[in-house]
Amino acid sequence: MWYGAKSENAEETMKLLLNTWERLTLTRIVGSLTGDARLYHKAGKVLDVLEMSETERNEIGFRQIGDNFHWNDVQKIWELEIRDQEAKSVIHLALRNYRHYSARDRGMIDALWTKCEFSLEGAE
Repeated sequence: MWYGAKSENAEETMKLLLNTWERLTLTRIVGSLTGDARLYHKAGKVLDVLEMSETERNEIGFRQIGDNFHWNDVQKIWELEIRDQEAKSVIHLALRNYRHYSARDRGMIDALWTKCEFSLEGAE
């Protein structure tokens, strides 16, 4: 299996410091996963951490106009914790399998991969 046993070990906690664009992008990437019931369940738990609450959206002046997202606080950094290895594996699976990366965003995507402790070398 691609995922490991559940662990609440603090050493396995992945702390993410993401700007709003990175948080929205990672939410979209994890949200695009398809698979069996276990993957669906674990991806849902990851999305529970990534998706912004109404309070968080209000904090940055977030709004959606058509297909576009806008927010006022462009300097905001979100501190999020992924608390087990299985959840981290879900993020890595999503990053590896996502099929809609845009080459023009490569600098931002590379930064997101680094923050998520992901590299193509470990994806094989």
